[in-house]
Amino acid sequence: MLYVSARGSVRVTQGLYRVHASIAGDEHDAVFVVGATGTPPDPVTGGFGKSRRFQADTQALASADPAPGTTSVTSTPDACAGYSDSQLVQDCADWWGENSPKSNGPTTTYACPSSVKPAVFVEQQLSEFGGNVAISANASLPGCPDVDLTLAGGVRAAAPATIAHGGGNLRWIGSTCNLAGASDTFGDVVEARATEPGTPPVTNYTPMREFGPIPGVLNPSAPVGSIVRPGTKISLTVVAVVLAATHGIKSLVVRAPDGTDLGHAGLAQPAAPCDLSWPRFRQWVTVSYKVPNNPPPVIELNVSAETFDGSRAAFPVRYATKPTWSGTLNLTVDQTVPSNGGQQHEEYKADVVVTEAGVNKLDGHLRGEWTQTLMLPHCPSGTVTPGSVEAPLTGTFDSTGMHLTAGAATSTPPVQTPCLGQQPGLMGNPLLFPELAQLLGDLEPKGNGHFAGSLQRTDPGGGYPYTVRADLQLHPGADVSPDSPAVSIDLATPPTH
Repeated sequence: MLYVSARGSVRVTQGLYRVHASIAGDEHDAVFVVGATGTPPDPVTGGFGKSRRFQADTQALASADPAPGTTSVTSTPDACAGYSDSQLVQDCADWWGENSPKSNGPTTTYACPSSVKPAVFVEQQLSEFGGNVAISANASLPGCPDVDLTLAGGVRAAAPATIAHGGGNLRWIGSTCNLAGASDTFGDVVEARATEPGTPPVTNYTPMREFGPIPGVLNPSAPVGSIVRPGTKISLTVVAVVLAATHGIKSLVVRAPDGTDLGHAGLAQPAAPCDLSWPRFRQWVTVSYKVPNNPPPVIELNVSAETFDGSRAAFPVRYATKPTWSGTLNLTVDQTVPSNGGQQHEEYKADVVVTEAGVNKLDGHLRGEWTQTLMLPHCPSGTVTPGSVEAPLTGTFDSTGMHLTAGAATSTPPVQTPCLGQQPGLMGNPLLFPELAQLLGDLEPKGNGHFAGSLQRTDPGGGYPYTVRADLQLHPGADVSPDSPAVSIDLATPPTH
């Protein structure tokens, strides 16, 4: 979605404009019209993405900071007469529909109803601290007079109080601390009620969530993921932030590879509702760790954080003592169930780390979660508890690339929702698919120390064909990206109303 807004002393010429957007190789062209500030009338051109065609009075157009002006629907016979450029003429004609097929068929009109049942919405703003929400109600019909609507809101079972009144469409944005009941903690239920005279009220109940804790590292003495020498003292600050409605961060702990507590922080008790002080939403701790004289190839400091509401996060802060490569393995398997036209899907996402163990020799590991989905019309099944698969890696690297082999795996199968009273069959341990061995054994050099590989293959499967897709990209260093399977964020689910 491209959202464009302009308001201020800089004058923008009215007219038709083309925008070209390119995001990560995804390119789009869009056409939009610059008009003037004013209240749009009923739309005169339909279609998704079209604007409303209107004009403001000359006083509003000339104003440096225009107030809403009077508007009227235009009916220009040739809206594109002012353009000489052929592309703009074409864009203009497409925009106003001059090049669209005209329909001369019959039209149907409907009488406006005496009342309209409003739709009521509560949208929590998860990017903010505390209980910020947008409450809206819509009871308008195109071409019909607006109904008289009252919007009320409350929280924590308090009787909703009026927050907006008007016709047709109403919207209120603010903190739940400003609603009746005044609270902004996890699980608090926001009650929004829209009332039209002479009709039963329509109510929406929405419990509030928290987002986080989101962990991060600040001011490390050595860049995370870099190579450190024995005896090096590593110091860093670890921070955890939680957004939206929360009772606060209960604990933030940093542990050494042997489990020793290097430092911790957290609130002694849940925060009071509507307390917007920093400790409720942010905790941090500064720790130090001395690299031992005979260190392992990879040093992993383990960070964990938990809120009073049960949301948890964990991630490793890694350093290497030898040349190291790390990345994420993605593997999916898809198969049609021929007996009833259903589908089954398996997914494995693993954290991969390999280090130099000698001249052109590598050691490492891969570990990750294994899930499966069964999409059958009569018996859908999904993963309740993900399985786990981990295995040691050995290998070599040379001018042709990196060549890895997975050793004996340790695995736990996923737990599925029952199908016809029992666990559905599994597609198989991800490491048993030969395509994975093929991928690991032939990772191509990509420059600057990077290695990567990808493949897609359909196997006949003894009459039950399946398609395997896999990719792995390794970069130099032991650092972990936010989307790595080594990072886990488990958000608590508020109780339903």
